[in-house]
Amino acid sequence: MKKITQNKRKNSGGSEEWLCNLCGHTFKGSYTRVYHHLLAIPGDGVKACTCSLDKRIEITKLHMAATGGIVGLEEESSTLFKKHRVSNLEEECSQRENLGKVSTRSSSSKKAKGQDAVTEMFNVQRKTEAEDAVAEFFFANGISFNATRSPQYKEMMKKVFAAGPSFQPPGYNKMRTTLLDRGVSKMQGVMEGLRKSWVEYGCSIVMDGWTNIQQRPLLNIIVTSPSGPYFLKAIDCSGKMKDAAFQYEVLKDAIEEIGPTNVVQVITDAAPVCRSAGLMIQSRYKHLFWTPCCVHALNNALKDIGKISWITRIILDAREAQMFICNHHASLAIYRIYAKKEFLKPADTRYATYFILLDRMLEVEQALKATVISAEWSTWGESRTDQGKKVRNMLLDDDWWANVKYIVSFTAPIVELIRYADSDSPCLGEIYESIDSMIGKIKSIIRQKDPSLELFNELQKLIEKRWNKLNTPLHMAAYALNPKWYVEREGRISPIDDPEVKQGFIEAIEKMYTPEQATIFREQFLDFALLSSPVFSRAAKEDLLGMAQRSPSGWWRMYGDKAPDIRTLAIRLLSQVASSSAAERNWSTFSFIHSIKRNRLTSKRAEKLVYVHSSLRLLTRKTPEYLQGPAAQWDVDPEDASQIDDDDDGPSLHAGLVNVPLDDIELQVQGIDDDEIEGSEAQAFSNMLELES
Repeated sequence: MKKITQNKRKNSGGSEEWLCNLCGHTFKGSYTRVYHHLLAIPGDGVKACTCSLDKRIEITKLHMAATGGIVGLEEESSTLFKKHRVSNLEEECSQRENLGKVSTRSSSSKKAKGQDAVTEMFNVQRKTEAEDAVAEFFFANGISFNATRSPQYKEMMKKVFAAGPSFQPPGYNKMRTTLLDRGVSKMQGVMEGLRKSWVEYGCSIVMDGWTNIQQRPLLNIIVTSPSGPYFLKAIDCSGKMKDAAFQYEVLKDAIEEIGPTNVVQVITDAAPVCRSAGLMIQSRYKHLFWTPCCVHALNNALKDIGKISWITRIILDAREAQMFICNHHASLAIYRIYAKKEFLKPADTRYATYFILLDRMLEVEQALKATVISAEWSTWGESRTDQGKKVRNMLLDDDWWANVKYIVSFTAPIVELIRYADSDSPCLGEIYESIDSMIGKIKSIIRQKDPSLELFNELQKLIEKRWNKLNTPLHMAAYALNPKWYVEREGRISPIDDPEVKQGFIEAIEKMYTPEQATIFREQFLDFALLSSPVFSRAAKEDLLGMAQRSPSGWWRMYGDKAPDIRTLAIRLLSQVASSSAAERNWSTFSFIHSIKRNRLTSKRAEKLVYVHSSLRLLTRKTPEYLQGPAAQWDVDPEDASQIDDDDDGPSLHAGLVNVPLDDIELQVQGIDDDEIEGSEAQAFSNMLELES
């Protein structure tokens, strides 16, 4: 269909009368006014055509094809010639040529202005189409909107644009083979600098087991250092006995791959088979220590506390209330009317999460009370059942809430220490003092209600039982070499004056070094502990309250040059973690990549994907952009309820008991579950306590 019709000429002045077949508007003028009308270009005194945007784009492309358009559009122009009748295009070109002979009014500036407007309109359309294509890719593949904040997303777009229109995106086979292998090789090269840092700072090997989506048993090996956790490998243990001998071989191979002199310790949980493997490693490598996971030990301490009869009843009551409200759509909807925070579901293997559940209940106490006294609750049928009445009476019982508050108060120091140790930050030199300080805080809290300290004495025995299994000469040596503890503290003695600490330090250096070397270390340690001159300057003493508090290893780097042997040892020990949490968190990465939808992914390919994924995240977390700006904490999804607290824009402190990495979320937002509470209360908590720690 013709877009424009030329009427009979009205005068001899060179102007023609035109009828727009798209909008019915009639006007006079040359061809310039025709395409200004059709393309809605302002500035020529002609009314813009009111046709649809699609029609206007079509006319724009026809005009550009007829006039040569913009450089680089030849291919599009040839396509347009196929789509539209050639007669229409030729007719419009002929009209422009004839009119151009008689029209002398259009200035070169107007032509340039019109051409710029045409170009801009075309660019806007192409941008819209590109945005729609990217969005549809996200929608079709269920990709989180948060992925747009990833630095790799922006870098990908830049590289694709720079490659030009001839670029063809990689296909399925190339992505899973050539490009994946190239990614592994690239990351190995990039991470070489991190591996070199192990020579000076040392590193820790942490190991943990897991069963993937295909029910294959895997052993995860992570190397931790001040530079961050480095995924080394995952061992598929299918068809193999995961006994102490097997785990010993896995750890030995990892140590040899890293370099024995770079490794300070091996961390696992305290299960008997892990303990046996760790002691075998400790025997083979004289300078290495096997240390149980601190977080695992503290969780077991909370497990023991949970077995105290009156505390067991409170936890069971809280769990029953949480399940009753969250397992019914109606009660959960009523609760959400009054509460700003969701209930949290404890993880059965993380006993601290049961005490965090109590803490969350205190936070939403008023909302829970408002729920069970509301008119909606009264008219809800389940509220009149025996269980509904029990939950209502319990949540309105002030004595019950007083017990909850008491439990949360004296277990808070333990949970706080778990949060601190359950991170990738060096803290080996803090644990010995932190345990002692934690016990002191618990004593002060209990004394306010129980001057006889009967409950405290019971708790102290339970905590010290677990601590004695955790404490090693390595912990005491790291504590003894931490300069922040050599300032005057009320009620505390210096590590050099603590017989147990001194003995632990001596045992550690005698294991790690020859008798001659050990003598040198003892002498230099005494110089350090007494801060004797001229080995340690006045500035070193003054900075005990400054740098030593912020960075103990940094203090040694600055002031330890005249005691070089003990300086090297101190830097290495104070740069180590105290838990195997890095390995546990990495299983969340595995489950994210090797999901139900991708359950046919081979273990080897999944291992490669996890390696590249973990390395990229580690690298980006070390950039300034990760701390502030549009990409700040880009890997924390604001739409993931397990990562964001309900009334906060930052990472949830309740999510898995970790401060920085949020990969391993043990404490999840409780959703609707059709299963009712099964079995008796005693059996329910008994099952929890019998789970292997």
